[in-house]
Amino acid sequence: MNTNAAREARRAPEPEKTRRSGARTVGAWREHHLWSMSISLRRLGARPLGTLLTVAVMGVALALPLTFYLLLDNVQRMGDALGQNQSISAFMKPGLNAGMAETAASALRGRPEVGQIAIRTPKDGLDELAEVQGFSGALQSLDANPLPYVLSVTPKTGLSADDIGRLVESMKATPGVDMVQETGAWRQRLDALVGVGGRAVGLLALLLGVAALLVVGNTIRVDIQSRSAEIGVLLLIGASRPFVR
Repeated sequence: MNTNAAREARRAPEPEKTRRSGARTVGAWREHHLWSMSISLRRLGARPLGTLLTVAVMGVALALPLTFYLLLDNVQRMGDALGQNQSISAFMKPGLNAGMAETAASALRGRPEVGQIAIRTPKDGLDELAEVQGFSGALQSLDANPLPYVLSVTPKTGLSADDIGRLVESMKATPGVDMVQETGAWRQRLDALVGVGGRAVGLLALLLGVAALLVVGNTIRVDIQSRSAEIGVLLLIGASRPFVR
């Protein structure tokens, strides 16, 4: 019994010793890293020009892809905002009356791609031109209104390019329609350009990221070479490799 009690008494302080040892290890690790950080900052301050150039190269390598990405994102947002007003204008033949324009609009309303149709009269077009600076005086000299009826067609949301193309062809084939102007064609070109720009920015980010890694690796290699004698002394006196790193 006495022997067992003595053994238990000797085993009891072991957790406390383990905790103290762990605390000392963490404290030494923290002090070593603080010392290493202060030494590194002093070394960087000793060569300000080289440090500034290295930081500038890394900053440019990281900032350029981000800048181009934000630019593309803003262009895409602008395209989305303008694309909400996408419409297809069908200009009727000159001389047609309101009844013929309504007949053409009724024929287009039955198509599944059509969302809304608005009929703009020649007077509406003349009033819009009158609001433009420089046209009011010229319009007053006209004997008659030369503008035709216009059908402003708003397609349904979520249509593909093929659906829009079929709608445009059907509008061209509608009796009484003289010309069809699709205002959404620029959006397809914009999306294509944004897609190409996104791939170019991704490639540029990859190349600049590799360049930044090479700059960092070369900086570390130069620093190791400049401290090769110090590292050799540390290894000779028994420093561990994690300590040297």
